Amino acid sequence: NTEEWTIDGKKDRRVWGGFSAPIMILNLLSTLLYTVNYYIVAPTANHYVMKLGAQDGALGATLVGASSLSALFAAFGYSLWYKRASFQSGLILSAAFPLVGNLVYALALSFRSLSMAIVGRILCGLGSAEIMNRQLIAACVDLNHGSMTRASALFVAAGALAMGVGPLLGGILEMTTGRDDHVDLPL
Repeated sequence: NTEEWTIDGKKDRRVWGGFSAPIMILNLLSTLLYTVNYYIVAPTANHYVMKLGAQDGALGATLVGASSLSALFAAFGYSLWYKRASFQSGLILSAAFPLVGNLVYALALSFRSLSMAIVGRILCGLGSAEIMNRQLIAACVDLNHGSMTRASALFVAAGALAMGVGPLLGGILEMTTGRDDHVDLPL
């Protein structure tokens, strides 16, 4: 069920009812990376807050919850953004938030700042473009030939795969590289 389209003299393979396969693959990779980023802190959060000077490791749940709370606000924000601005600008913004958030989260250890770690995770949560990814599927995928079902199933599968890969990767990184207390980045 693939169609060949010509864009500026180049052949473009479109598999989802006229929607570009590379765009859909980027959409799935975006979902995968965001979800891995979301779950990667789970195995190390308690240990991380203790290194930041917290008296109780249970505050690690705050790091995980900070992303969830800000993702809730992001869902509403991106749905309004999509109606008023370009789709592409929203996706760029959703990529920038986790980039800055991860940097702030990592630098929190050098500054021994729990507040910085929480702000970093909040910024990561604001990168949740799930609403825009789902809107991309709903708006651009043709309903014929099961394309919508296939695109939705792949979207859910990418998220489910990342839910397993995130904690696994976090655990592996904690065992192999997570023992250094200092990040030596001169500011």
